[in-house]
Amino acid sequence: GLRGRPDGVGTIILGAPAATVAELKSMAEADGAPDASAFEVLVSFIGMRLLRLGRYGRRTLLTKEYRGSLESASPGRGLERLIANVVTHGVSFELPDVQGEDLVPLAAACKSMRSAVDVVSLEYVRWHSKQDHFKGLPNIFGGLCCNTWGRALADLSFVESYAIGMRSVDERASNMVFPLDSAYLQLFPLPSGDHRLMLSMPISDITALLKDLPADKFDLPHVSEMRTHAFKVPLPPPVIDRLNPAVETHHLVVRIACIGDSLTACGYPKFLQAMFDRADLRVQVRNFGVPGAFAQKFSELPYGEERKCQEAREWRPHLVISTLGTNDATEMCWDCEAFVKDYAAVCVEFLERNAPKPTVYVLTPPPVCEDGALGVQLAIIADELPGAVRRVAEEAARIINEPLEVAAKRARQQVPPELLAKTGVIDAFETFGGRRLSRRSYYAEDAVHPNERGTRLLALLVFSEVRREVSRCLRRMADAASVVPDNPLGL
Repeated sequence: GLRGRPDGVGTIILGAPAATVAELKSMAEADGAPDASAFEVLVSFIGMRLLRLGRYGRRTLLTKEYRGSLESASPGRGLERLIANVVTHGVSFELPDVQGEDLVPLAAACKSMRSAVDVVSLEYVRWHSKQDHFKGLPNIFGGLCCNTWGRALADLSFVESYAIGMRSVDERASNMVFPLDSAYLQLFPLPSGDHRLMLSMPISDITALLKDLPADKFDLPHVSEMRTHAFKVPLPPPVIDRLNPAVETHHLVVRIACIGDSLTACGYPKFLQAMFDRADLRVQVRNFGVPGAFAQKFSELPYGEERKCQEAREWRPHLVISTLGTNDATEMCWDCEAFVKDYAAVCVEFLERNAPKPTVYVLTPPPVCEDGALGVQLAIIADELPGAVRRVAEEAARIINEPLEVAAKRARQQVPPELLAKTGVIDAFETFGGRRLSRRSYYAEDAVHPNERGTRLLALLVFSEVRREVSRCLRRMADAASVVPDNPLGL
């Protein structure tokens, strides 16, 4: 009769760099818990963060690997060769109360965990192996269950590790996490010292935790990378659809690929992602910028031949934002016709793809505050480049659309709108002051790249230009997902 929350259950993986683990160990040692392990500090830190976010249940169940410690305690008895499940269940401890605490009592949590682990003995293993686990674990089940699979799966990606443990993770999500409203945490230590944390719990708790964890300390994924789970409840399907819309529609995400030179690589996509998150729009923004990249093929670093460009195409974005052009605007490299031709070819590589058919936006590069800074010529940036970028958008659309229109005219038909290429121009040149150079305070010391203030302005400009198209794309995806064919199997 137990039922979980109506928002459903998801699984997500995040990274804890070695520096973050070392910092947590130092915090625990300073508070009186010397030699705290990475497992102890990470489990304690995440568990107390969840308590602060409103999860109830301080009792934490450990399914840690104990074979090594048993072999050390009784060498020569072959305990390291025991079946893993014989010695991985059944130890629990209680996290400290964090309500009203300014600082997380990390040392107290590590000590509580260590005292629980130290009780494991051969007699306990023998008793535990005789228990009927189908009737429940012989401990008080709590709000958080933790597990480490060791280094066997350490170098696997999320998809691969999820495939190996697919059935077990799904079972835990549907039989434990959902009905008991608990959280399940699995740790993957890497040879580099980094750790991966796979976390299964209610979707609302996952989104709250991703917002709460410091982005400069953890490698946080975007919420769209969450894997949602189907779960079993004794309710009719129409009721489940009403109670659990997040699980059914969470995969509907607009992908935005930001390509280009250092204007992209320096970081405006992360501010753009934050703006979409605050607007509650399901969007995933990825940065495919390459510092020093050119649009022209015969240059030092043509973007069309870079690995990042290929990765962006393979990601199959719905929208593409490009910032190429600044590095081409040097006296030695500038060739307007070659620039238009080669830049349009880069755009066509995205426009010729279907399912989805992307919309490509090209930015007119911002002006430079000093003529000749980093070799960039102000005259080219101000007089030639804005018009050339607009020609790029028109030429790229023409290359795709003209053959379709000719064939349609010959057949006396109209080209379906979904087959036509769509391009747009975002005017960053005038936004950053244009010829007047009225926004010098938005630039870094090199007079070419925007500072943090300018980077935020660039993200805001892109957001304001593409937000309407993103909303339309989400509506089209939702409408397509709601249409159920009369005969889906074609029988």
